[in-house]
Amino acid sequence: LATTLPPHHDIMIGTSGTQIARKTLHCATTIRHCVHFRVGIIHYCSIRSYSNSLQRYEDDGLKWARTNPEDAKSCLLVPEVVSSSSLESSPSFSSWEEYWKWRSWKFAVKDDDDDETSHRTNVSLAKRLASHILSAPLTLAYHTTQHFSTLSQHWCCVGARAEATLPNEYWKEVLVASCIEKNKINNDGNSNWTLDFVGPDVPKIPSRSLAYDGSVLDLNWHSPGYLHTMTDPPMSNLFALFNPGLGHSNLAKGWRPTIEYLVAKNVPLLLTAHSKRDSERDEKVLKEYFKNDDIKYELNPFRSHITYEDPFLKGHLVSPNQYVTVINPLNSI
Repeated sequence: LATTLPPHHDIMIGTSGTQIARKTLHCATTIRHCVHFRVGIIHYCSIRSYSNSLQRYEDDGLKWARTNPEDAKSCLLVPEVVSSSSLESSPSFSSWEEYWKWRSWKFAVKDDDDDETSHRTNVSLAKRLASHILSAPLTLAYHTTQHFSTLSQHWCCVGARAEATLPNEYWKEVLVASCIEKNKINNDGNSNWTLDFVGPDVPKIPSRSLAYDGSVLDLNWHSPGYLHTMTDPPMSNLFALFNPGLGHSNLAKGWRPTIEYLVAKNVPLLLTAHSKRDSERDEKVLKEYFKNDDIKYELNPFRSHITYEDPFLKGHLVSPNQYVTVINPLNSI
């Protein structure tokens, strides 16, 4: 398993295959590191570029997955999706624990002994791993229900990387999660979502439609390209940027034309950051672009609980989508 993470990149765990393959391509200043870890239905994929000074930090959750691949495979299986009307009473949808319980997510880990403390530790590590794979879909679903007035939305994921290769069954959780809010307000209407993936790292994948309980999520991959240079950009009215690193010294210049494009469109944005330091950098940039001192990042209840050490800053631990902010110049949608 890959054990390092450069700034503003996160891993993806998906489905496929039965074998292990490793390939590392070296160039003058960077390493493009590809790791494929396949056991049963688990396909661990990390495709990253970072400096030659590799770190040795490894998160306990990833270490547990590496040494317990069958349990890791099991905890990432999406529970059967039943009709929302047959689900238990909806929780407040404000934490991972509430979601695991509501979705009846299985964490049936095997233990070497009958020690209850050891079992609780293993379950906790399994939940960390599952939080990582579901962080982007549930962050999107949660903050849509919290900040916007309708359950039918057209999102564009800008600068998509791992999000664009996340298996469809995990993105389907957006529809399942939105039922919490729909049931809460006794809304019998259906949710119609669209999610467009845009960015230079977006792969060529045919569009797909996912359905659940009368609601639909259309997934579209626009490969490859930058939002601000597209001649036929998606007709999105909401834009999400996961761990973009707008204020990072290595990334700020590259993001400038895209942020200027979004500011000019005057559209709502959802942005995440992978650490407090990262959020403070991005917050400063956003306040300057939007001329708004009220922009503030907060801890995201659906952040990944897997951590990495920043290879450019020893001791700086990061985790995808740790902090989040929503900027809505329209006030309501």
